[in-house]
Amino acid sequence: GKMSRKTSGKKKQVTIKNDKQKKAPREKSRKEVVAWEATGIALFVLSWVCIILPAVLSDSEGHLSYGWIFLLLFFVLCISSVVVLIRIFPEAAVLDMEKGVDKYLNRDFTKIADAGKQTMEERLKKHGFRETEEGFYRKKKFSFTKDAVCYYVALTDAEYPGKTCDNITSRMERIQEKTKATCEIVFLYRTELTQSDRDWLKNTAAMDIAMETVLPTAEGHSVIPVLVDSATGVGEYLAKTGGISIYAHGCRLLKKLCRK
Repeated sequence: GKMSRKTSGKKKQVTIKNDKQKKAPREKSRKEVVAWEATGIALFVLSWVCIILPAVLSDSEGHLSYGWIFLLLFFVLCISSVVVLIRIFPEAAVLDMEKGVDKYLNRDFTKIADAGKQTMEERLKKHGFRETEEGFYRKKKFSFTKDAVCYYVALTDAEYPGKTCDNITSRMERIQEKTKATCEIVFLYRTELTQSDRDWLKNTAAMDIAMETVLPTAEGHSVIPVLVDSATGVGEYLAKTGGISIYAHGCRLLKKLCRK
């Protein structure tokens, strides 16, 4: 009898191991993540109930016979809620990222009717932008949510928009800028815009917007690429006007710049 029990135990262990191996790569569904988030929040609320309840239950002189139990429960529930929320955070962030990217991939571009180089230069100067020795137009603006945002605008010909944009960004990052929040707006002029240029723009911008929405920071560097058809002077970019992200600040500035 003992022998058979031992072997069956071994079998169980083996199957559990295999199950674990199968389950490891599986990501939690949105419903599961939401359920875990709700559990974490519920535990946190309960922990505070344990602090408030003794005050309600104690007698007129403030005595409560089992007060220490409530205190212990508060710590246990509070720590559990933090553990649950920390554990689920990476998966919740990934799901929010995917949702955000999908949302902006389905958005249409915002068009700028006249984004010709000369017109843009005049607009920038009119709005108080100063030309820097690195070839950018720079302006620092006060912002309630970010203290200040420093804008750098580049107007450049781009046969390969993605590559050009990366080069300009690395050039910008070498500038010793003291402002913690910087927004770079890059006008990329191309003789013939292709579908792959537009796909690059859509993917890059959707990713940046989603990233800033899911993990917002008071400082950082955001890039808004604007593709311009040199022949027609029509510019297009992926806009996000709501919110307090650096990208959204840049889009609001673009809107103001390009008002008729």
